[in-house]
Amino acid sequence: MDTIAVTPNLKDYIDRADTITVDVRLSDFAEAVETDFRGTWILSPDDDVRSGEPGQDAGRCWGVAVTGRGRFAVYTNHVNGDRGHLSDFDTLDEVLQALPADIADQVHVALGRRRVLDI
Repeated sequence: MDTIAVTPNLKDYIDRADTITVDVRLSDFAEAVETDFRGTWILSPDDDVRSGEPGQDAGRCWGVAVTGRGRFAVYTNHVNGDRGHLSDFDTLDEVLQALPADIADQVHVALGRRRVLDI
């Protein structure tokens, strides 16, 4: 399991919180709903933020944000236009455990952290 070596001051992200708008599908059959929340992207869900891990959909884009309340949001969407999914977490460790390893590595880099393996 990974642990965080040095926790940067996430307050900087919270202080920069602004409105983030994402399209979220509430169920498989529902139309996408434009959804807003206050936060700052750590890793923006751009076309080049995709996982190459085995078993992951190579077309799925990933985004991770710190919310204005100090929580974390993970947003995924698909390059084929499939609308996204939004999940929220209480801690960064929970987020990192939920992400594919290569996406978690990108979050570490974005935050200026090193990943420490508990081996």
